[in-house]
Amino acid sequence: MSELNADVVVVGSGAAGISAGLTALEGGLKVILIEKGKNYGGASLFGGLGLMAYESKHQKAAGETATVKQGFEELMTFTHHKSNGALTRAVLGLSASTIDWIEGYGIETRLVENAQESHHGRPRTYHEYVDKFAGFKAMFAHFEEKGGVFLTETAGQSLLMGEHGKITGIDAMRADGSRVKITAPVVVIASGGFGANKEELVGKLKIPERLLNYMGEKKSVGDGLHMAAAAGADMYNLDTFQLHFAVVAPEGEAFDLNAIINKKSAWSSIFWATGLPLLWVSGAGKRFVNECVVYDHALWANTVYAVGGYYYYLLDSKTVQSLKTEGTDITDSFERTIKEAQNLQLASPQAITGDVAPLPDIEDEIRHAITRQIAWTAPTLAVLADKIGVDSTTLTATVDAYNQAVDGGDDPLFYKPRNALRYAVKQGPFYAVKVRSNMLGTLGGIRVNERLEAVNQDRKPIPGLYAAGYDAGGLYGDSYPVTEGLTLGFAFNSGRIAGYSARDYLHAR
Repeated sequence: MSELNADVVVVGSGAAGISAGLTALEGGLKVILIEKGKNYGGASLFGGLGLMAYESKHQKAAGETATVKQGFEELMTFTHHKSNGALTRAVLGLSASTIDWIEGYGIETRLVENAQESHHGRPRTYHEYVDKFAGFKAMFAHFEEKGGVFLTETAGQSLLMGEHGKITGIDAMRADGSRVKITAPVVVIASGGFGANKEELVGKLKIPERLLNYMGEKKSVGDGLHMAAAAGADMYNLDTFQLHFAVVAPEGEAFDLNAIINKKSAWSSIFWATGLPLLWVSGAGKRFVNECVVYDHALWANTVYAVGGYYYYLLDSKTVQSLKTEGTDITDSFERTIKEAQNLQLASPQAITGDVAPLPDIEDEIRHAITRQIAWTAPTLAVLADKIGVDSTTLTATVDAYNQAVDGGDDPLFYKPRNALRYAVKQGPFYAVKVRSNMLGTLGGIRVNERLEAVNQDRKPIPGLYAAGYDAGGLYGDSYPVTEGLTLGFAFNSGRIAGYSARDYLHAR
């Protein structure tokens, strides 16, 4: 076993981890950052396109009036005050300076319109990266220039503790099986939650695990949470997940968004149709929501989860032909978000209209999807109902009621607006496409206070132990709020707060 020493050990090199490490370095501390994978960045690098902030320099320059007070009240209302108010206030209060701080280290941002259609008109808080990959590369270069030590392929195994329950370091394991002991009075856990741990999800999910698609960091299996729990840390809301939109993919097969975007997937066209407010039915064959919820990805994901983790969207032959040859001028919920991502890499950005171009491959894709049992077709609704396992009388009644709503331009059941009541389901053959829940990460974790100190069940801090990002529990209630960029905003800000708190703790010793 090799032995090292430091003032601070940070576990995980995503936005939370690098922020904690850099902040500790700024205080003159010796920092070792350990990363389980081969590269830095974690989910922060391949995930979102930006972070939230309130009262930033970019907002002030643009005349944006979003305030910390507004953001605080909105988030606390969303969580019904079941979240940690002091933590929420601390994170939002630091957010403007965090924009300046990350830009000082090379991650430039720009204030943009909220990406999702339903968020237009809300205060603009989303600060999009100008060049994410160059920015993170620059930030890690600064970390090493300041004397930070970065160890890749090194996973934390257990926390070391001394008298009075104080942290004294961490035992870690290298990819080659060798062990390393790092003596340090402070450990910051920022290893990314436990979204990739299927066994850990069982008992916490309210749907069968097979119905949940996970798009987060594959290394996030709960290492940090397990170490903290063994050290006496309390846990908070481990059944709360960052549910975000929904996917079309066979059960057990990963959903590849990049392939969808680049039209190299067998599901590209039927995925685009997922983003339209077509007729949706549950596993019981009934409508369950105003399908325009599709325009808010968090709320869409929540309703899919609530209805059992999956649903079907229905098409008839007339609609399929219309989408194939004409496309549609009904806004697709993914169009703005995906075009924004693509525009970051284009010299000539694409116009963002919301319209869907013709989908010439949709029939071929449906035929292929049928072979993979994620789509079904039948000459009648009764036969289709049998194929997807729902009661034929129920499905027929659901479709008849929906067709009446389309014909009359009025939805008395869920109040879907007239302009979205466009595609009746009348002409066979009929089609059903299965859509499943999607998760970006876990939102519950180690219970922390506003200083990001890990606390025990008595709410007493464990001396020297901090958590940040996905590993820190307290900001969220029972679901992901509608504030765009919140998880990355929390990652950067919680990491900074953990770094400042560690400095205070060590300087006071």
